Amino acid sequence: MRVQIPLPPPLKKFFKKVLTSETRCDTITSSRVTAFNRQKGLISMTTRITNKDRFNEVIELANSVGNTALAGWAQERIDQLEKRNSSTERKPSKEKVANDGFRSAILDVMVPGERYSLTDLADKIPGLEGSSSQRMVGLIRSLVNNPEKNITGQPINKVMDGRKTFYELA
Repeated sequence: MRVQIPLPPPLKKFFKKVLTSETRCDTITSSRVTAFNRQKGLISMTTRITNKDRFNEVIELANSVGNTALAGWAQERIDQLEKRNSSTERKPSKEKVANDGFRSAILDVMVPGERYSLTDLADKIPGLEGSSSQRMVGLIRSLVNNPEKNITGQPINKVMDGRKTFYELA
C-alpha cells in the first residue's frame, strides 16, 4: 500500500526548484511509512535512516517522475558519501606510525623467558625513556591483547608478582 507523506519544508522547497512544474511537490509517495513514523517518534527507532537511504528514496522518486538529472545528482551524493566513509584510503596518523615503531622496538628488546617491568622497557627503548606508565601500558596491552600486532608471533604474557606487573616473551 502506498501512502502519501507530507514533505518537510526544506525538501519541499528543494523539490519545487528541481522537479518540473507539473509534478506535485507537497507530498511524497513512499512505501516507507515506518520511516516517517520513526522520525515523528510514533515508532521506536530500531534501524537508523542514513543519508544514503534518503538519497536512494530521492532516486526512486526522481525515476518515477522521469527526472534523470535529479537521479544523477543523488547518485553523485551517494558516491561522495561512500568515498568519504571508505577507510581503505586513509593513511595512519603520525602517532599510530610512531606507536607501531615503538611496538616493534619493544619486541626487539624483549628476550624470551626474561621478565620486564614497564620502566625497564621504557629505559631500554630510545624515545620512550621517561615516558608515562599509561603510554607504556597502552603499547604493551595492544601487544598482549592483539597477537596480530605482534610481528614475532611469540605471545607476551602478563605476570603479576605481588603488586608489581611484569611482562615476558613466552
